[in-house]
Amino acid sequence: MFNHTDSLVPRDDVLKLFENAKALLELHQDNNVEFWQNIDATALEVWLREDHPDKANILNSRAGLSDIRELLSRHLAKMRCAAEWVHRIFEVSIPELKPSPEYSMQFSELCDDYPEFLRDAYIHYGLAQAVQTLMTRWYLQPKAILAAGEKRALPHAFIKASDNEVLTRLLSLRWHAGDRYYADTDLLRPIIGDACCERKVLIFTGLDGWENDPLSLVSDNARTVVEQGPRTSRLTETFSDGLLRLPITSSVGYLDDVRSRVAVLYLFNNGALFVEYPWNRFGAGRQRLEQAYETFRRRRPTQGTQFPIEQRDEVDEIGIYLKESVRELSECGVKALNESVPQSSPPILHSA
Repeated sequence: MFNHTDSLVPRDDVLKLFENAKALLELHQDNNVEFWQNIDATALEVWLREDHPDKANILNSRAGLSDIRELLSRHLAKMRCAAEWVHRIFEVSIPELKPSPEYSMQFSELCDDYPEFLRDAYIHYGLAQAVQTLMTRWYLQPKAILAAGEKRALPHAFIKASDNEVLTRLLSLRWHAGDRYYADTDLLRPIIGDACCERKVLIFTGLDGWENDPLSLVSDNARTVVEQGPRTSRLTETFSDGLLRLPITSSVGYLDDVRSRVAVLYLFNNGALFVEYPWNRFGAGRQRLEQAYETFRRRRPTQGTQFPIEQRDEVDEIGIYLKESVRELSECGVKALNESVPQSSPPILHSA
C-alpha cells in the first residue's frame, strides 16, 4: 500500500524516478536470467542516488522512499518471474525452439502448455508483456554476425593531450608503469565527456608500448581464466585478448561498483584511450566475485573450476598483489581533475 492519504497513486515525482530506475535496468541488464535473479531493489536504489542526486529529497523522505521501494519491488518481482519463464521455456524445456523473426506464440498457447504461467500472470500485472519483451531482447534483436575468427572492436574514444587541458594536467602527474586507479566518472567528464554510462572509471597507466597500436586494446574478446603460478593460483578477468587483466581479489573494490561495463581510461605519453568492456556485475560477474571471495577466505585452489588455466609464473612474485591492486585515485589526481575547466568540444565515441 502506498503512503498517501489522498490517493493510492504515487506522486508524479516518484513515478518519474521509477521511470529513471527502469531506464537504468534497460541500460545495464544482461540478456540472461542470472541478471534478474541477482539484481535487487537495494542496488537500484544506490544507482538512483548516484545518478540522480537532485532527487535526494524523494529518497530521503519516508513517504517517497517507501513508495519507490514498493514500485521497485513489484517491478523486479515481475521481471524476475518473466525472465525465469523465458529461461524455462527456451533454455530448459524446449531449447531447440529459439524465437526467430517469424516466431509467434500467444499468451493462451503458453497457458495451455504451462498452466502455472496463468497463475503467475494473475500475481504479476503485465507479466505476459514482460515475457514478450525479454524474448525479443534475448533472441530477436539484431546481432552482429561475425565471420570465423573475425574480431570486433568496441566503441572507443581517442583523446589528444594537445586538445584537452585537463588530460594534459593528469598526464603531468608522476605515474608508474602498470598503476591502476579508479575515479568517479564526474571527475573525468572534462576528458571523456558523456561517453561513460558507469559511475567509476579505471585509470590504467604506463602503456607506452601500445601507444602506436591502441586498437589492440579495443577488442571485444574477454574471458575469465585461472592464472596458475608455481605455488598459487587466482581467478582473473581478461579483456581485449588478455592485454588487460584484472585479478578479481585485488580488483574487488572496483569491480563491486561496476554495473555492466568495465570502463577504462588508458593513459599514454601524449593522449588517452577510453573504452568500455562488457562485464555485468549482476550477471555472470556476481558468481565470479563470490567464487573469488571463497577462494580468498578459505585459501582454496581455483583449479578444478570451469575456467581455462593459464600458466603465469609472475603470479607468485612478491609484491605482485600490491602492484596489480586497483586503488582509488590519489589526492593529487583528484586535485588535478578538480581544477579542470569545461571543455568546449568533448570527445566523440566512434567504432574502429
